[in-house]
Amino acid sequence: MTIFNKTSIFVVPIIILIIAGFFVFSGEQKQEKENSEVPVEKVTNEIRFIKIRGCPDDAYKDIGVEIVNPKYFICRSYLTDGTNVYYHGIRAVAIPTQPLAPSFIATSSPDTSDKALMESTIIKGADPETFEIMYFDENLPVEQQNHMNTFARDKDYLYWEGKRFEGLDPNTLVILGRGFVKDKDAVYFYWRKLEGSDATTFEFLWDGFARDKNFVYRNNPQPEIFKGVDPATFEKIDDNYLKDKNVVYYRQEKIGGSDPATFEILLGSYAKDKNNVYMDGKIINNADPETFSFLTHPYQRDGYNYFSKDKNNVYFSGNIIYGADSNTFEFIDYQYMKDKNAVYYNNGSKKIDGADPKTFEVLGGGYLKDGNSVWISYGGEGGGVSSHRKLENVDALTFEFIDRQYARDVTAVYCSGDAMEGFDWGSVVILQDNYIRDSEQVFFRCKKVEGADAKSFEVLGYQYSKDKIAVYYIGKRIDGVDAESFENLACNYSKDKNSVYKTSGQTISKLDNFDASTFRIIGNCNPSDKNGVYTNSGEKIAGADPGTFQFLGGSYSKDKYRAYWKAMPIASSDTATFKFLSGEFAKDNNTTYYKGEVYGDELKAILRDTEEGGELMINPTLPPYGLIYELNNIVPTPVY
Repeated sequence: MTIFNKTSIFVVPIIILIIAGFFVFSGEQKQEKENSEVPVEKVTNEIRFIKIRGCPDDAYKDIGVEIVNPKYFICRSYLTDGTNVYYHGIRAVAIPTQPLAPSFIATSSPDTSDKALMESTIIKGADPETFEIMYFDENLPVEQQNHMNTFARDKDYLYWEGKRFEGLDPNTLVILGRGFVKDKDAVYFYWRKLEGSDATTFEFLWDGFARDKNFVYRNNPQPEIFKGVDPATFEKIDDNYLKDKNVVYYRQEKIGGSDPATFEILLGSYAKDKNNVYMDGKIINNADPETFSFLTHPYQRDGYNYFSKDKNNVYFSGNIIYGADSNTFEFIDYQYMKDKNAVYYNNGSKKIDGADPKTFEVLGGGYLKDGNSVWISYGGEGGGVSSHRKLENVDALTFEFIDRQYARDVTAVYCSGDAMEGFDWGSVVILQDNYIRDSEQVFFRCKKVEGADAKSFEVLGYQYSKDKIAVYYIGKRIDGVDAESFENLACNYSKDKNSVYKTSGQTISKLDNFDASTFRIIGNCNPSDKNGVYTNSGEKIAGADPGTFQFLGGSYSKDKYRAYWKAMPIASSDTATFKFLSGEFAKDNNTTYYKGEVYGDELKAILRDTEEGGELMINPTLPPYGLIYELNNIVPTPVY
């Protein structure tokens, strides 16, 4: 048997801590008197793993060899040296030259602060010759499995997580599912006997429920008798509803007055029987089961709908929409509904006063009209409608929606419901970014752009626009900018032949430290000109070559000479092989870097105590997969 090598002393703890992040084992149990710490001198290099049926040979490499596949972790729960059986794996090993650091080979608890788990434990009285391990729920269907607990046995006893399972006959053991086991005499939930249960007829039903000839049991979180339920006729209807011959239950709560013989699921949590219609287990008052049906909403998803009706009423989420006529009720669009009497919104809870349902239509941009009137709507929370305003002096017959918040009738153009003074409705042109113009004027979000030349006005994008005279930002003129040479760049930068500009919110600033003629954006929003490369905050990256500079990811970049972290050159980097890994990590053929510094032992020690370092150390699912393995030079490509 190969003894731990020097690398394993440091590597194994890291690997197992990584793997422990994949598994949340069942609660650790304190070892009883039959389990005791193993004296260091008793643990030798003769020790070996006891194989679990179904685990591959790759799981049982020499002690000290790294576990690459986390699925192998539970395979290493028990060990033996031929004389004793050990649980929780080896914690300390003594060899003639030096004691090795604790090595986390296997554990049922990721809590390494528990000192009781930092030493080897011996299962007193266990027989190594006949000791075997059984995967818990090994032969059960997937929905009943729970592989986080392992049973073992020898010729005399049954063991669970290294603890002798007193009272249960290992020769008649039956694993039922989800923690339930039984022998010929009794039923157990994990290690606790289920008092009053009948072992002969006991069966696991589905997650959280079991039964025997006398009772139905539910986990709450420990098994308890589900009082009043008939075990012989108890059954699951769906994920929410249960029933027996007497009554229906919603999430284990009895539904008074329900009839299990005629009970049926309708849609989602809706159901009905001969007496009532139910939603979330509650009776929908006055709903008629015989004529109850669902209305198809324009935004209906996954077959579920909050709107329903019967011969008497229309309902939203089980509540009556008072006054609605169930025979003529219909949707106009996803926010508006109507019947023969009224127009509704807010899920039917409000009406638009005076609206004629026969001629009512939704135009767009918040505009609505019927044969006589025009309204504009105002948004509420969650994208709904909070209220409406009736527009005065508007011609409903010719009123039409143009685009965004703009509309017109025969007399005027409107922005957000207000007439735009002096605007020629016959020459309306809709532009991008909330600009609109006629033959003489330009408007931005309902406000006139003073001094703008309508004929030459064009929108550049990203809130910029210009005409033959000037450049504008969010509808305001930028003084001193040359309109002919102006161009909008990426990352909030722009320039003309003289200067470079940057926007922040509604503010635009002139930047005097750049050469406008050679200014461009490279990498991850890195500005550059003939003088060098800069961070997005304007800090010059010393020595960076603009012609070969490239952004790698995170805060890393490189050119033909060297790599950089933010504005800091990494002098020792090999630019040809330098690559970004994840977060603040990068590497080349020579070493690994963290925030631009060599990732040596001193930095590793510091990082283990930080939130970022700790997360990277124990969580190999952080992208890219396998980062930790690359950082520690363990394997080039981890296997999952």
